[in-house]
Amino acid sequence: MTYNGSVAELVKVRIPKQYRCAVALTYDTDMANGYSPLDNPGCHGRTAPFVADYMRQMMDHAERFGTRLHFFKIVNGLEKGCDYSVYQEALARDHDVDCHTYGHLNLAYTNPEKLDVDLRRANLLMQEKLEVKPFVLRGPGGYPPGALGPDSRSVILKNGFRYVSGQGTGGMEYKNNPGDSARDSGAHPPFRFLDGLIEIPFHGLTDRAFLDNIVADDDALTEFRKLYAHKSVPAGWKCTWTVPNALDRLIEIQKSSVDYAYKHRLLLNLVQHPYSHYLHDPGHRHLCELLDHIQSKEDPIWVGTLRGVIREMIEPYNGHKSQ
Repeated sequence: MTYNGSVAELVKVRIPKQYRCAVALTYDTDMANGYSPLDNPGCHGRTAPFVADYMRQMMDHAERFGTRLHFFKIVNGLEKGCDYSVYQEALARDHDVDCHTYGHLNLAYTNPEKLDVDLRRANLLMQEKLEVKPFVLRGPGGYPPGALGPDSRSVILKNGFRYVSGQGTGGMEYKNNPGDSARDSGAHPPFRFLDGLIEIPFHGLTDRAFLDNIVADDDALTEFRKLYAHKSVPAGWKCTWTVPNALDRLIEIQKSSVDYAYKHRLLLNLVQHPYSHYLHDPGHRHLCELLDHIQSKEDPIWVGTLRGVIREMIEPYNGHKSQ
């Protein structure tokens, strides 16, 4: 197989024989540009208290189901004066935390020299503040197959990352028929470039692609930003920019993604955003109903973090060793 002129090969994902398939639950924890002030737009990693509280509730629910979550952190939120205690708590509770770059830079489209500066600063802070060494890097924004070129990959490898999870569009390619995204795990399996970097694409719909784009009323979202940009919403508040059954549709589509991976014995790498679910899903229906669906299957499904997938199903069979 060839990506952007670079030869790559599929990697072995050895799902333990007692499981039918595997589901990785990953969450990008950014304070999103799409919810930011209109007069000062931007995305950053200084996790607001209301998002941190929602993350703690997510961990409570995951632990009740006997699993753990994987949070990807924009690292500028570890600078002096930032409250990053929720990430320390996550690690203490055996959830995983990894790098989402320092400044939310797209891995494929950022100048390699700028990306190098970003990742060096990110690694310094991740190790100093959270004692997390570079392992798997989540790239923001996503990029299509073939976009991550050799210069960008060289920078990523130089900064200690052997795994990257940035290929994907969050489901925007399925905007005319979102249900087709359920087959995404079969279309985009993990692969390795000949320089050694392993890409683990993320699959299917993200909350932001579906709830804030595909079924969103842009004018209503703009009005929300005038009132509540990067702020907590009042108790009982309901999202104003999606159709009433939008969350139901997202949950059903992602259950179908699980069903497809189950049928074909695949790895399903899901990515969502705590801030988005705070707004659209205050009762944590998505996480709880998805985990309940996973546990309802006749044959067990492995469910956990992307680090867990790598260490249990990829590293032992593809020549990389954990740091």
